[in-house]
Amino acid sequence: LQRMVSRNSDRFSDFQRIVLVDDFSVIFIPLGEDSQPYRVLYRNGCCELESIRELEVNQLGWFKSKLMPRLTGWLKDNLNNVQGSLRLIDLEQYCKEYSRLKAKYGPGLVENWTESSSAEKS
Repeated sequence: LQRMVSRNSDRFSDFQRIVLVDDFSVIFIPLGEDSQPYRVLYRNGCCELESIRELEVNQLGWFKSKLMPRLTGWLKDNLNNVQGSLRLIDLEQYCKEYSRLKAKYGPGLVENWTESSSAEKS
């Protein structure tokens, strides 16, 4: 059972999911209404996505443009035995502190943004 903690609690709520790991695939089963299970597998040198129902257009776009290239890269880099920095602290504590700092300093940064690109990028 995996607990997913939102970094932006105004837009997304926390949720839980069951994660089943096999040699070359991972099955994600979100617990909640309007959620559907999906499977990510590594085959022929790249990651593939399988789901029971068709994903929404924005979800499918995110999977194809963001998640799959990253997963494929991570698998190809073979980063065994490397502990990520976020695993060194409690994820829920990190997300709360991140949200607190964002709420405290974010509006001032956006208000005083001097570059030509938008400070409100997602």
